Amino acid sequence: MKLNFFNLEEQPFRKTFIRILPVRYQGTVSYISGTAEGPDAIIAASAQVEKFSCLLEKDLSVIPCYVADPVTPELNTPKHMMKKVYKKAAKLIEPGKILCTLGGEHSISGPVVQAHADVLKEDFDVIVIDAHLDMHDEYQGTAFSHATVSRRIADTRKVCVIGARSICENEFQFVKKNSDRIFHIKPF
Repeated sequence: MKLNFFNLEEQPFRKTFIRILPVRYQGTVSYISGTAEGPDAIIAASAQVEKFSCLLEKDLSVIPCYVADPVTPELNTPKHMMKKVYKKAAKLIEPGKILCTLGGEHSISGPVVQAHADVLKEDFDVIVIDAHLDMHDEYQGTAFSHATVSRRIADTRKVCVIGARSICENEFQFVKKNSDRIFHIKPF
């Protein structure tokens, strides 16, 4: 049987409370590559984590968990990859269950947020904790980049960005113009 998060035996999908979606993607990374290796590294490292949570006062290994087959990139556009992530996430989302998506670069957050909204038919706001605002409309020729992800999320819902210390003037002007739905909490 395939080993799971915390190096436990995999549980039947329908009985799991937590679903983990590994996304091996680094298609729009602009600085240092390697983010595609993140999901596998996190899952492997989870075997070394203490399973007792003092916060929950519970052994986490009793919480049924399922690790989905990873979403892997194809030689295609970032927009195509975002559609692929959306479809896979939508299949894993159910009321009362938790989807934990492991990236890869954070451009994958946009389609996961949209999948939650579409599947659960709920309205919610999003908190982004990042050193960058990621509110570009387009970056390096695509609207589906790590530098545009918060803007794509803000297209459909309110967003609160915490900690952004690096902001381009066009992003600043966009946030200022849309201050009724985009909130930037400055780090200083």
